[in-house]
Parts: sequence; structure tokens; C-alpha cells
Amino acid sequence: MLRGNEYNVRCMNQRISYAADKAEYRSILYNGVSHVRDGIYNDEIADAMDDFSPPPSEPNKHSSWEEKDLQLDSAVGGIHETIVKRQELLGESYPFTLDGQQLIYRPSKSKIYEFCLAISNSRNITRNPYTGLPRLFERISAELVRVHLGANAKAFHSGFPRDGEISFKEAMRVLADSTREWFWKPETDIPEDGGAEKDGGMDFAAWIPSPDKRQGQIFVLGQCACGNDWICKWNDLNLSRLQKWFHPMLILNPPIRAFATPFHINDALLKESIREAGLVFDRIRLTLIGESSGLTVNQLPMYNGRGIESLIEFVLSQAA
Repeated sequence: MLRGNEYNVRCMNQRISYAADKAEYRSILYNGVSHVRDGIYNDEIADAMDDFSPPPSEPNKHSSWEEKDLQLDSAVGGIHETIVKRQELLGESYPFTLDGQQLIYRPSKSKIYEFCLAISNSRNITRNPYTGLPRLFERISAELVRVHLGANAKAFHSGFPRDGEISFKEAMRVLADSTREWFWKPETDIPEDGGAEKDGGMDFAAWIPSPDKRQGQIFVLGQCACGNDWICKWNDLNLSRLQKWFHPMLILNPPIRAFATPFHINDALLKESIREAGLVFDRIRLTLIGESSGLTVNQLPMYNGRGIESLIEFVLSQAA
């Protein structure tokens, strides 16, 4: 459990990361240029800067305007530091350049970073017409994890809703036919047909086939989280809950758990994310996989006929 000060620092780090997203997003929206301070534009208007206050080291002796200046300096400094860190991590794959306090957009080849950024700035991913964003993200994450595992790796999207609107049992039958594992045999106290189960918490499976096509393959099972509450989704993929539908699920068990999110997980949260959720694929890693592999948006999956570029354009068109 996090102590009070640790919790406050983590919350502040998350707010700064989201503010950096806003600055990047506004750069795309407004002719390719924004200011680092634009990341807190709405917070300043709403007078909601308290989260950016540095942890107090002594009793507050500042006037209200001095306190606001400190909050502003802390926020702008934090956003600038976060953007510099993203530049360091992504190198030439980062679709922005920093010129002093100006952030200049230069479109990436794959548009994966921009797509993840669009999701992170979307108004509401649980309601139409935004629901296509997380559904496409699941499919793209599966493909990028497959690429990461190597040229011979395979991937299968299992998250609900699935292509063809097939049931959970039917989806697992497809997976079993592809891998010769995942033997469907639910425990006696649950429905044999899968009942109301949507996906068992597993949004995708990626695996490295055995060279002789026999059983005993390396599997990575992924959970995706696209909302601002992604930090609460680390344990949504519960292997014990998933295994109750199979006997056995896999020969080489347990599989590797994975967690994919369109957000940038900063260093303060990365280790905790890995400990709780398994192998982590955040915006930084997904972008690097896509850019280094040479994938283009036209080669990545679509959802209901919509690809990355069309969904980015849609989100931009809905922005305030």
C-alpha cells in the first residue's frame, strides 16, 4: 500500500503525464505547433491547478498569487521534463520536436503514437461513436506484440466484441484449432457453452509456434486498458479465472501475462505496472515496435472498416 506522500507524488506524476498529452494533442490540432503550457490550458481556466502543487516541505507562507505561480512553474517544468523523457525514449520515432517551450508536430510513419494519443485525449471511449477506439487498439496491440515476438509468431484477437460476433466458446475453438492447445472443458459448476462470459479478461493471445508444430508453445496473453482508470486494470486478466474453462489450458503453463495501454507509463509507475500486470506495452513501446518494424497504418488491423488514420481524424474533428 502506498503511503500518503508516495500516493501524492504518483498522482502528480500522472497529472503531469496527462498534461503532456494535452500539449502534444493541441500541437496536432492547431497547425502543428503548441506551447508546453498548453497542456494545462483548461486547468488554468477552471482554476484547477491544485494537483500541480509541489509537496509541501514547510507550512505554506505564500500568498494566493504566489501559490498559483508555484503551481504553474511546477506544472510547466514537469510537462517539459516529461516531453524530454519521451524524446529520449523514442528518438527519431517521437513525432514532435521541442524548440524551447514550443512543441512542433511532425507526423510519424506508422501513426501509432498519434493513434494512442488520440485515445488518451478522447472524450468517452465507452460510448458511441468512440467505442471503435479501444476495439481497434486491442487488435493493433495483438499485431504489435506478435511482431515483437518474432517473424514466426502468431496472434489472435479474443476480446469482446469479436469479429463475426462469435461467442467466447467459439473463439476459443478457433484458438484451439490454431494451436492444438486450449482444450475446452469447463468446470462442472459453470455453463458448458460459456454462458455470459465475454472474453475471460483476455483481449488477445500471441504465441511462438513450436518448430515441429507440436504442443508446448510460448504464449503471451494480453489485457488492454484504454481509459484514464488504466492503473486499476492491472489484474483484470486473472489466469485462475480463465483456466476454469479449460482442461488443460496450456501445456507450458503459466503463460506470460501482458498489459497494453495507449498511455505513457512513466518511470515512477513502470516497475509497479510490471510487477502487477506482467509484460508492459505502453505507448512508447508500441510506437517503437511499429516504427522499427516498418509497419504502416495500411498494414494494421481495422475495426468495422475503420483504420488508424480515419479514427485519428474523427477524434480530431470532435475536439473542442
